[in-house]
Amino acid sequence: MKVLYSQSTQAIRQYPRQDDEPVVGLDPDYLVLEKVNTTPPSYDPDTQYLAESWVVDLNALEYQQQWTIEDLPPVPQWTAFNTAMLSDPDWQAWALPADLRNAMIAASINANLTSLESAYAIAKATVLPSAEAIEGWQTLADTYNIPIVF
Repeated sequence: MKVLYSQSTQAIRQYPRQDDEPVVGLDPDYLVLEKVNTTPPSYDPDTQYLAESWVVDLNALEYQQQWTIEDLPPVPQWTAFNTAMLSDPDWQAWALPADLRNAMIAASINANLTSLESAYAIAKATVLPSAEAIEGWQTLADTYNIPIVF
């Protein structure tokens, strides 16, 4: 299988013929590259994923498939995070109105990061927690893989 490579724009285009025969009157800006598929490497799908990319090798006149093994992001541990937060002395001492506290708890129990971030922003603007509390909550979030910034 072949592709066209524009030297001026560095863009890849589909080869216009199904039979891979030469293209009559091809603009000299285009190079014909051989599309080289490769076998993906072995990986552990429980902890990793494959990232596919394509690279132009002008010396070999090839468009080469390449694979990178990436680690899956850590799984958020919402239950452990919620337990730790609810037992945190700074959380318990934070003088929030009940509706704001309940909104944060509900968002966290439902593992709804967007709602938790919104509720926290409102709560923080209403009653600013101490720097020590924020630092402690961030440590808990990081420990339990909760992607929030306190």
